[in-house]
Amino acid sequence: MGSPLSKELLSARNRDELDLTKWEGGLKALPPRIKNCKKLLRLVLKDNQLIDLPPELGLLDSLESLDISHNNVNQFPLSLPKNIKEVKASHNRLFYSLITPKIGELSNLRSLDLSFNQLELIPDEIGNLANLKTLLLQNNDLKVICLGITNLSALEKLHLGNNKISRIPPEITRLTLLADLELHHNQLQKLPDSIGCLQNLKRLILGFNNLKRLPDSCGDLIRLEELCVQENRQMDEIPLTLQKVHTIKRADFHGTKLDGIPLAIKTWTNLVDLVAKDNGLIEDLPSVIGNLVLLKRLDVSECCISRLPERLSDLKLLLYLDLSKNQLKSMSFPTVMEGMESLSRLFLSGNSLEFLPVNICFLAHLTELDVSSNSLTNLPDEIGRLSNLARLFLNSNKILALPAAIGSLHDLTVLECRSNVLTTLPAELGNVLCLTRCDLSENRLNGLPCEMAKLIQLRTFELKGNPWIEPPQSVINQGVDSILNYLQEMKKRRDKGDSAFGGKGNPSGF
Repeated sequence: MGSPLSKELLSARNRDELDLTKWEGGLKALPPRIKNCKKLLRLVLKDNQLIDLPPELGLLDSLESLDISHNNVNQFPLSLPKNIKEVKASHNRLFYSLITPKIGELSNLRSLDLSFNQLELIPDEIGNLANLKTLLLQNNDLKVICLGITNLSALEKLHLGNNKISRIPPEITRLTLLADLELHHNQLQKLPDSIGCLQNLKRLILGFNNLKRLPDSCGDLIRLEELCVQENRQMDEIPLTLQKVHTIKRADFHGTKLDGIPLAIKTWTNLVDLVAKDNGLIEDLPSVIGNLVLLKRLDVSECCISRLPERLSDLKLLLYLDLSKNQLKSMSFPTVMEGMESLSRLFLSGNSLEFLPVNICFLAHLTELDVSSNSLTNLPDEIGRLSNLARLFLNSNKILALPAAIGSLHDLTVLECRSNVLTTLPAELGNVLCLTRCDLSENRLNGLPCEMAKLIQLRTFELKGNPWIEPPQSVINQGVDSILNYLQEMKKRRDKGDSAFGGKGNPSGF
């Protein structure tokens, strides 16, 4: 009858695609009779246990795409059909043998993925691949960029992240069609001054290097849409010439020595995502932040920001704002915040808020609010206006009581008020019927309002570290269902005026 593999190869003689991904626990060898599958355009062998490939692959004259990723292949195939356009060979062991110079003979190759192979060298013959548009070499052990790569005149995408490269040859500017360049997690200290010649560049990813500055010529990258220089710990300046670039949509400056948000951003009116967290020298946000009318995400956490500009409220499309771990006080906020009418997630933990600014409660679309680790003693009644709020984090403050208005938060699913000084809870908390997680641990509570028996969606109820009386600790220890059952019985008896359960005049406040 023949093996399942034999049957599959026989069937593939009349097909243009053969997929042997994870073949029966791991294909260890590809039979030479693969040569009979003459009509194949695409051959997928990924996620197996192949060590090498048969030379008969070279006889598949119609083959255009070969995927051997996630195997144990220790040598780049010496024989491949000349018509092949795509080779995926990531996550193998190609470091065992030098990449054959014959790779330069694959003149129709459009895409080549050699990532995750611990490669130390790429042959200069790769420069003969005149039609190559995508070259993926990330996560190897490359120390230099071979000059052959700089001859790839059709190249549009070059990924070299996670290597050991310390120098970018100035010849890289020959790649005039290059649109996507990744060089993150290397050992770069500078870029070629002529980097601005790459005028088709849309993505420049330079994070986690040792760069101190960017060349002024970066201002000539007039099509740039994404600029990432995060975790270049010595970088203290972004060239003002970048204000000539109006196309940037995403910028990441986190973990640098910048002492302020780069002023070049004032013209980045297409910016959608700005990350500048973990910059201890940044003390404020410039008013020009209000120019970024398309901004949807702003993360300036872990800085030293002590005030916010009034123009922050001009960010009408902003969805995500992270101001955690700064030096903000309650009076640091703009007098009007309703302008941020789209804001959905707001993070203010780790600041010095004495009270929650009331204007935050007018952010009608807010779904998540984190004001943990501040100095709050209460919440304003206006908190009840946040009708879309789903997650509220109040941990590690000095809150004495929650307002009755919290019962108006009908969409709330998560409430965390851990490590405060609560002594009582409002009965209205029982109206938050969508609540699935509630953390009231490490407070001074001795009772729960029986109205909380209605919270039948609760799955997590953290109550440790309180001096419980009603319910008693023995019930608390049994978990959510037991607690809710107890509260239900307590409510029934209260409604009947049973003094054994405290009645309506229970001194614990429920």
